[in-house]
Amino acid sequence: MSDDAQPPDFETLKHLLDDPSPVVREALLAQFRRMGHAAIVLLRELADDTRGALAAPAAAMLRELGDSDHAGAFMRYIHAGAFDLEEGCLLLEKVLHPAVTPGDFSQPLEAMTARAKELLDTGASVREACRVLNRVIFHEWGFRGDQGIFLNPAGSLIGRVLATRRGIPISLCIIYLLVARRCGVRLDPIGLPGRFMLGHHTGARDGFFVDCFDGGVFRTRNEVKLILLQNGLPSTDDFLAPVDTCEVLCRCCRNLASQLEAVEDAANAGIFLGFVRELEKTAVDDDDSR
Repeated sequence: MSDDAQPPDFETLKHLLDDPSPVVREALLAQFRRMGHAAIVLLRELADDTRGALAAPAAAMLRELGDSDHAGAFMRYIHAGAFDLEEGCLLLEKVLHPAVTPGDFSQPLEAMTARAKELLDTGASVREACRVLNRVIFHEWGFRGDQGIFLNPAGSLIGRVLATRRGIPISLCIIYLLVARRCGVRLDPIGLPGRFMLGHHTGARDGFFVDCFDGGVFRTRNEVKLILLQNGLPSTDDFLAPVDTCEVLCRCCRNLASQLEAVEDAANAGIFLGFVRELEKTAVDDDDSR
């Protein structure tokens, strides 16, 4: 098939599942891998129909595809309900870039952590610790907010941001938060619309916010409310409250869905919208159980 040819639809492909030719089988595997999660879903439907003639070859194809169902892996992660931010970001990225490894995340994060610990004084306050984190992450490592990648999926993928050191507010905040946690520094994710930040005791008189998109600038509660007003949003306290890991990942998925639509990748945009629906459902179920 030439590069500009249209791929065959699934109805055509499924009728080749029981073809005994090794050449046909390799071609099917390659095509299903290109289709990604959509192929996995359709093959599972065939495999689950145990009375169907294609159940056995579909199940065999699923086994050969192995762990390539990265979208399915993230769905299983959602349904398990034990949200870990670093693991969740890695599983999300593998949907688009299967070759990414845990080491692509942990190695730079551990290196920044080791450097920050060299500079941290025993008994440092959270504000003092954040000054050290700012020095390491934004000055020594050179991470920057980049307005030009708001519509680029790379700006939302932690592994890519760790490699390029350019990100959008939420991806920079996630990296900062993962380093802070390794250093024992308590910060909370703050889901401000359009300007994700981190905060420490944000309801207290001595609380403050860290604006990672602006190089880690410390902001007061009133300054953050002013940003909301400047963006035409109500400066309600609800926007300034910490959010949990489920909501952070949901925000990442919303961003990725919009970014993928912007680059005309409708298939993957649909996958990430599916994640948003499942994460929102999980959040509602959690609220109802309290």
